Amino acid sequence: MLYVLTQDTGSGRTLNEKRPVAVVDDENIANQWANASATNDWIGFEINDLSLTGMPEHASRPSQAMPEDKLNQTLQTVQQTNNQLISIIEQLATRYKDKEILKVVDKFKPGMAPSPSAPGALKLDKSSSKFASDLLRKLNDQPDL
Repeated sequence: MLYVLTQDTGSGRTLNEKRPVAVVDDENIANQWANASATNDWIGFEINDLSLTGMPEHASRPSQAMPEDKLNQTLQTVQQTNNQLISIIEQLATRYKDKEILKVVDKFKPGMAPSPSAPGALKLDKSSSKFASDLLRKLNDQPDL
């Protein structure tokens, strides 16, 4: 059980409102808080009790972490997709005889790219950003394949 310690706000003719000021897990401390001042009170809550919210009870269950084998499978799928994209970009650059794009593609070929765990591996540098914008511009300027 958790106890939300509250305190009344406002004075005189203004509307009093209970504002939370702390959360404790000891009822004795909550009672000491309530006895310390006439404006102090506490509200008790059960952990993960959603009965008063209208939400289903199963919504309170924490999500489980992805198993390592599923994580490795997802990583492998992403790497395969990246390799396919690099291959497609290389084919397009070759078709349109763009040597600058081919130079950048060489940096990202399998075995050449930094490992996903390397610091900054997911960051785009100026050449890859320029590569992406140049490629998009060239593709937009070309007739449909």
